[in-house]
Amino acid sequence: VLLDGVVALMKGQNDRAEESFLKVLSLDPVNARANDLLALMLIESTDKADQARALSYAENNTSRYQNNPQANITKAYVLYKMGRVNEMQQPLQIGMKGQLQTDSAYLIARIMADYGDKVKARQALEQVLAQKQGLFIFRKQAQELMDSLNKE
Repeated sequence: VLLDGVVALMKGQNDRAEESFLKVLSLDPVNARANDLLALMLIESTDKADQARALSYAENNTSRYQNNPQANITKAYVLYKMGRVNEMQQPLQIGMKGQLQTDSAYLIARIMADYGDKVKARQALEQVLAQKQGLFIFRKQAQELMDSLNKE
């Protein structure tokens, strides 16, 4: 079911992805990956209620898995997207201390690019885009960000 949600998310089928992630969480409420992906999907919505739900999922994860890099990067990204930059700093620092998955590295690159640190963003993107093994959910978005940085 989690993989169904991942595939739907990668295809831009957010309703189907949300349904799959919620099903996973109904069976396994502490599933870190489903919580993270649901938060990352919901934060892209323009609906304030969806954004609040995104923060709730991200906070649930960091309260359970306090030192988990992915959970902390997700929370930092959600706070960042909500404009709560000061609150973003602590989970971002915790997340950057650990071994990052490609998706988390992309989220950090996105934040760096938006803050004008385009050199570091480009370096991070080069590293993650060079990785050919493993699941990289946000590969398309990472490539689009890299393309836009290279045009500048």
